Amino acid sequence: LSPAQTSFLLSEQLRKKIKSSQCSVGFSLGAGRSELMAFSRDGLLFNASLDIGFMKMNQDFRKNRYTEEYYPAFLETTVENELRPFLSEVAKYPTQSLYGTGQELDEIRFVLNRRNPVEKKNSLAIKELIKLYKEIKNYSVEELYHKLQISYESAEGIVAALVTAISLMRMFKASELKLFRMPLGECLLSNMVARKSEHYTEKMSEGIRRYVENIGNALAFDARHAQHVAALALDVFDETKSLHLMGPTERNYLLAAAILHDIGNVISTRARHKHSQYIVNAQDFPFFSEEEKNVIGNIVRYHRSSLPKKTHVEFMALPHKARMTVMKIASLLRIADSLDNTQRQNVKKLRFNCDESRLTVTVDGADEPFSIENSFNTKKDLFEDFFGIKLQLTVERTRK
Repeated sequence: LSPAQTSFLLSEQLRKKIKSSQCSVGFSLGAGRSELMAFSRDGLLFNASLDIGFMKMNQDFRKNRYTEEYYPAFLETTVENELRPFLSEVAKYPTQSLYGTGQELDEIRFVLNRRNPVEKKNSLAIKELIKLYKEIKNYSVEELYHKLQISYESAEGIVAALVTAISLMRMFKASELKLFRMPLGECLLSNMVARKSEHYTEKMSEGIRRYVENIGNALAFDARHAQHVAALALDVFDETKSLHLMGPTERNYLLAAAILHDIGNVISTRARHKHSQYIVNAQDFPFFSEEEKNVIGNIVRYHRSSLPKKTHVEFMALPHKARMTVMKIASLLRIADSLDNTQRQNVKKLRFNCDESRLTVTVDGADEPFSIENSFNTKKDLFEDFFGIKLQLTVERTRK
């Protein structure tokens, strides 16, 4: 599983348990890396893979050959530097609760509960964490092992875990970190069962939309054109189901590809379809497997005029069925993109009429009919060739 998929699985299980409409944040503390995720009842809002695993930070400290007295300052600086780039993103999501999971966090709770056996808690208060950190931050591993009565392995990571937890709680202005136990295998199994439900796949659409739009916004893409093409593409998909015979999963591929189809413009307008594919392939999508990401990348690649060749490695890496899916969806995306070739969002509504040999598309609200007709006729060939049906466009001028 990729870091983003791990975040998605954990957030899905947490979301089921919390059932709150407000934003919550989950944090999974690992030995090598840690995962941060913001989510609400509607799904995953944001995720980040952090280079602050407790064992990794210890290894980095030893590599630099610092003396032990600098260990607390090293941890604080490392965690602060890793979290700083996410401050602006985090500010978008006012947080109701902060949740954490990880063996080291459980050890911290164990230490605190043993000191106060009367009131055993399933959460960590920031005041108690700061007090414990000040007490033990200069202890050696041997001192931590004996004085806290924890395993030697836990003693090696507990100070780094404290620094990370305190820093996150300060970042989210949380007075309490609620702990949860959620084995990744259990999350994966639950998600595999849920994904078989068509309702679940349809419900994922809004989460996918938010996630890919965030990618586009981070790269300053043309949001209006992307969103309009996506809306048109989904209309084309829904109105031609009897031809393409695809379902909610493929519809989500189209949604992601349509929003990101011109993202390559941020690199260069020349060969932007190739740049778009490169950007898509560079993402770590929580909703899609590596093969699904490659499908989306190829849809983006072939949304213009080029066709696959045997020399196109990413396309040839796909199994036959996935290649057919790419071509089907790319043909739909070409139609949608052709209807906004001026990028002025003039086409507001589509109507479809299909007989045995011809599919007529009627559009309303077009102030530039000749430009749209020319673009449509240039891009309709893949659809016609693949589905064996003629496409015809009728443009109705908007009455003013």
